[in-house]
Amino acid sequence: MNETKETMLAIVKKILQLITGRPIPLEGNFLSNLNSMEFVTLVVELENVLEIEFEESKLVADAFPTSETLVNYLLERKAYA
Repeated sequence: MNETKETMLAIVKKILQLITGRPIPLEGNFLSNLNSMEFVTLVVELENVLEIEFEESKLVADAFPTSETLVNYLLERKAYA
């Protein structure tokens, strides 16, 4: 993983820790560890911090089966912001 992806992953991890108050392992389908309110809060916080907007089709946890798919999506959105 390159430095940009590592930085984005660190941002996701930090926000998850703040939202949940517990460590969330980023392996596998990590978003399944969140309840719906935590997921929505994660999306809102990522939008605010990164100054991006999630596409409507991506407003479901199933859209991101791995942390890598989420990070790649965030980098893609950031490039278009």
